Amino acid sequence: MEGAFEVSERKGNPTVFRYTNIVAVQKDGRQNGHRDGSACPLNVVVIGASVGAGHNSAAWELQRRLQRNGFSATYFDILDALPSILRVMLRDLYRPLVNYAPFTFNRCMASWESDSSWMVRILLWSVSSQEVLGQIRGASVVVTTHAIATQTVGRLKLEGKHDAALASYLCDAGMHPLLFHEAVDLNLVPLSGAIQECEKYGHTAVAINPLVQSIFRSPIPQNVLCGLRQHLGLAANSAVILITAGSLGIGRVSSTVRDILDQLEAVSLVVLCGRNTTLQRGLPTSPRVKALGWREDVAKLLAVSQVMVHNAGGMAIWEAMVTGLPMVTYNPLPGHGMANARVLEQSDISPWPRDREGLRSALQHALQVGRRRAPFCAMEDEQVVVNHIARMSYLGNGP
Repeated sequence: MEGAFEVSERKGNPTVFRYTNIVAVQKDGRQNGHRDGSACPLNVVVIGASVGAGHNSAAWELQRRLQRNGFSATYFDILDALPSILRVMLRDLYRPLVNYAPFTFNRCMASWESDSSWMVRILLWSVSSQEVLGQIRGASVVVTTHAIATQTVGRLKLEGKHDAALASYLCDAGMHPLLFHEAVDLNLVPLSGAIQECEKYGHTAVAINPLVQSIFRSPIPQNVLCGLRQHLGLAANSAVILITAGSLGIGRVSSTVRDILDQLEAVSLVVLCGRNTTLQRGLPTSPRVKALGWREDVAKLLAVSQVMVHNAGGMAIWEAMVTGLPMVTYNPLPGHGMANARVLEQSDISPWPRDREGLRSALQHALQVGRRRAPFCAMEDEQVVVNHIARMSYLGNGP
């Protein structure tokens, strides 16, 4: 059955694609799909990686948006194509390396600057090509949210193993060479300042709104926020500083908490420890500190806070950004954390104080200024990313 492929005009976003069934018609009248013109479902495969939570969160949000707009969109975790031992190493060794051997982690990041690195070669050679090809078979477009997926799917495309259009959503503000591949048709970034970062490595990119759930853009009733404050035992007259360290609860979080307690008196600290129960139990003891484990109500916690302090990693950066919550970077993670901190500072999104006195000044300024409209992307409509991917499917490849 032939489906409907709608193209409409919209101010500020001139071409909007929406699929209302599974088959589209190309400009020359052929049905979108195989090169011989035979029909195939308008299928998108989104490939993430369960290293932390950010890559998967972005992938799942993109999948939801595509499905709401009529695409057949499926998700695949690239780690599932790795041998069990490598899968466990990637998931479980990241946190101890960052926490206890930051120098080693920085050396690893430096060595990974090239795809000729022996560590990278072992990792990419270990990915099951057959597993990946089986997952993307019949796809019109493949979208990756992690470097391993990008390198793997890009290599398979250059080898002629598939002909799907390939897009990459880059989850961080700071860039790394392995995030790019010559076979990628479109790089998408969640911050306009990241475009220049991509250009440093010889690649172009398009800025879109961060791939976060719509709940972070929705107002939360005041009575709900008051109830949350009471539930957490937060003083009614105190400003709330939310401290985040990603789903793994990594970095110098305890040091950050102590420095804020020493520098500011009339504030309450809510610390998101993720799944790190050791961190949650080991934070400085103070009636002003509320240590929380893994939470599903982050949107409410952001709404009840006046500023967020982060270590330049995790989905919380983008979630806070779309709410307009002021952010301050402090004690950033090694490697990608410091790269993110630099770009966020240069983009006037999140100051990066290097010492306790600078932290005090940055927090006081953030508390005084309050929420603002974040300058991450001019286009508001979450349809934008769907439009880009629909155009890739419609034209065969490229933006």
